[in-house]
Amino acid sequence: MLEKLRQMRQRIVEQTRVRLAQQQQLCQRCNNNIASLKALSDSSDGIASDAVQLHNQARFKATLRRVIDWQEQERALAAIEQVRIQRELAEHARREMALRVVMEQQKQALRMALERDQQKQTDAQGIQSWMRNKKSE
Repeated sequence: MLEKLRQMRQRIVEQTRVRLAQQQQLCQRCNNNIASLKALSDSSDGIASDAVQLHNQARFKATLRRVIDWQEQERALAAIEQVRIQRELAEHARREMALRVVMEQQKQALRMALERDQQKQTDAQGIQSWMRNKKSE
């Protein structure tokens, strides 16, 4: 029963690790998007030669700024979620480890009980043999 619980908790830890890795990838994608958008915004400086182009360039930069702001919000939310998942992973791992320790203690207690039983059987056989030898003397 404890083994099934341990396996279930171990699966939860692995699933949480996968979710954390996905969240880290999302954070990295946001960072890459922000860097690319900023580079695009910076590269569009000084291209316009007349008023219409200047107006279009200004609108383009304003749109890029909104997209950058949106990506920064996404990055912040993703970072918050990443921290939450890291805490969740630590909690799940702690529970799984505690269960593993309990199971190991139970196995050790069982081994010791078996060793005691074997020693009792050996002692009983030794006493029987000694008593047989004593009777035959």
